[in-house]
Amino acid sequence: MLVTKIRRIIGLVLCLGSIAILVYTTWPNSFQSREVSFSHYELNKVAAELEPGGAARLVFPEELQVQLDWPTWLRENEIGQVHLFVDTGMDATLLNGDLNIYDRYTMSLETRLEFPGVQVAPPGNVSQPLPEEGAIQFDWNIRPNERESPSGTLWLHLDFIPRSGGSIQHRLLMAQQVNLRTVNLLGINMVTAQVLGIVGVVIGVVLWIDVLVDWVMRRK
Repeated sequence: MLVTKIRRIIGLVLCLGSIAILVYTTWPNSFQSREVSFSHYELNKVAAELEPGGAARLVFPEELQVQLDWPTWLRENEIGQVHLFVDTGMDATLLNGDLNIYDRYTMSLETRLEFPGVQVAPPGNVSQPLPEEGAIQFDWNIRPNERESPSGTLWLHLDFIPRSGGSIQHRLLMAQQVNLRTVNLLGINMVTAQVLGIVGVVIGVVLWIDVLVDWVMRRK
C-alpha cells in the first residue's frame, strides 16, 4: 500500500511538472514593431542622384511606409518570424509636371537580414519589384542557437534598373537594428524541453494507470 501511494505521488508530481514544462514551451511570444516613413522629399533626393544635371527632373509619385515586426524574445532553438511590410501609395499630384521615375526606371527593393549567432532563412539578399501602387512583404524565419541577446541588422536597398538599358544603381534606404532576447529553461533548450514534457506526462500517466483503469471500469 505504501509503495502504491509513493508511486502515485511520483506520478502526480511528474505530470504537474511536465505540464508546467509544456506550458513554457507553448507560451506565446510577444512582438515589437518599428515604423519608418520615407517622404516624397526624401525619395526625390535619392532620385536626383541618378541623373545629376539631367534635362528632366525625376520624381517619385509616392511615399513609402515601412513596418518591421519581430519577436521580443524567443526560446533557445525556437523558430520565430520577422516580417517587413512596405506600402506605396501613388499620388499623381506630387509630380507637378516633372518626369515620373517609373517611366525611366524599373525598381526593386532588396533586403538582407544579418543576425550573428542566429539561423536566418532565407539567407542573403532577397528582392521584390517595387510596385507603383500597392504593398509587398518580406518574411524570414529565425532560430537562436544559444542563450544570448543577439543583435541583428535589417538592410533595405532600392535598386534602379534603367528601362533603356545600362547598369543597375544601388541605393541604401535604411539599416535597422533588431534586438532579440533568447531564454531557456534551466539551461534546457526548446526541443529538449518539449521532449521532457511529453515523456514526463506519459510516465506520470503510466504510474497512475491502475487508478485510471478503475475509474473507467466504474464509469462503465
